[in-house]
Amino acid sequence: MSPEGLLRHPCLAILGVGVVLAIWLAPQGLPCPRDDDGWYKSPAAELFQHGRLAIPSVLGFLPRADVAFATQPPLYPGMLSGWYGLFGFSLQTTLGFSFTVHVLNALAVGLVTQRLLDQHGQRSARLSFTIVFGAGLIHLGNLAYFDRPEETALLWVWLDVLLVSRGWTGLRISAAVLSGLLMGLAGLTAMWVGILAAVFALIRWGLIVVSGPRQLRLQTAIRAACGLCLTFLVAGSMIFGWYAVWEARWPGIFEDQFFFAMQHLRQGQHLTSLAERLQVLLTTILFNPTQLAATLITLCYFPRVMRVRDSGQTIASSLYLTALIGMLAVLVLRPRAYTYLGATQILLLPCWGPAVAALIDGSSATARRKLGTTLLIGSLLLPVGYVVDLGRWTWQLPNAQRQRAAYAVLAEWIPPGEPVAVTARHWYVFQGRNPWRDAFFASLTSEDSIRACRWLVLDPSVGIPPFLDHFQLVAEVPSQVRADRTFAYSLWQRKD
Repeated sequence: MSPEGLLRHPCLAILGVGVVLAIWLAPQGLPCPRDDDGWYKSPAAELFQHGRLAIPSVLGFLPRADVAFATQPPLYPGMLSGWYGLFGFSLQTTLGFSFTVHVLNALAVGLVTQRLLDQHGQRSARLSFTIVFGAGLIHLGNLAYFDRPEETALLWVWLDVLLVSRGWTGLRISAAVLSGLLMGLAGLTAMWVGILAAVFALIRWGLIVVSGPRQLRLQTAIRAACGLCLTFLVAGSMIFGWYAVWEARWPGIFEDQFFFAMQHLRQGQHLTSLAERLQVLLTTILFNPTQLAATLITLCYFPRVMRVRDSGQTIASSLYLTALIGMLAVLVLRPRAYTYLGATQILLLPCWGPAVAALIDGSSATARRKLGTTLLIGSLLLPVGYVVDLGRWTWQLPNAQRQRAAYAVLAEWIPPGEPVAVTARHWYVFQGRNPWRDAFFASLTSEDSIRACRWLVLDPSVGIPPFLDHFQLVAEVPSQVRADRTFAYSLWQRKD
């Protein structure tokens, strides 16, 4: 393909970088599993290995966890279980699924960014390529959120934007039904993204009404409202269907698990002042700095080009306002919810394109063009730097701290069938091999469930838990490397 032809297909460049990134990092097990990785992934492994959508690793914390899993919608573990059916269960195949979703999202971000640039009158092919490719690159470098259900759920929202929103006026029943199906699929994958999809649909409806001809505004509002009601009806029926099926099969399971988990999260999110909430939200934002620059630039500069009464800019304005409302909701309701904030930032990312393009290509002032160029380059530095820094550990990490070596030693030390308490980094060794408990969730309820285990595997980032006096250290691979780069561990055996 000629350089001129490549300029017309920036998504091919995004795809190429994404494939290289996956081939480079996934075989090394990078980025490492972290925090509550088992909470999201082990139900899929249980479904694949034992034919039940359950999460026995958190027994003691979550009632009836060995029977069913009702704290999260079923589509994400169902999709991941199907992936395991095709490629087998391992950390590498799990990362293969995550990178596939990640690259698809990067392509979708690129396509939506291209559409927004076209709607805002972007004319320079070279600048358009740079911005679309840059948006995809920013997302590809966003590896702090890439392995959670929220990113998978965003694929359904992008399909709505690309297939439905462009001509959605509420006048076509097929468009309203398709939008409802995609919204329902988003909610059945990750509830927060389903809520964002509903907010997006509502804002889209409002902007369609205000941007239409004044003399037809009432007629447009009524027809669009009918389409919106049909969309919500279809999506709501899908969500309620999940609830009804689970309750019919396991009566009371939502009260035992879903509402119990929500209550636990509310207790953990109890903050008394706005200053506390802002401080916690800042910590959550800094958990993933790779998209911070693009987020701040978009929040500050996109309103300068946003025209809510312009029917050609409905998608961009709807995405921006949805993301803004989502961020405010996270601040008020769950400022520690890094997955919620991450999904909302991804939804905002396509608006970064018109914001930067307006500075570079929309003004004859040299200072503004330099500012736009600086902001574009600054947005790319952190994600590119993060990936390069993560990738260099593929050859610098000591062999004992690499995934395959660490997993092999743990499997050699611990016989099959003996109970293990383990943190998120190493649970893949024991799934389907040993009865295992998630050490974090077990410690939230009673330490007895950990003490009942014969073995304990911790990663270096957890410190010294109080229950260690019941165990003795038998093997250790210490590390000073960042937690998302190493599979270092300490292995403990119960004192008999």
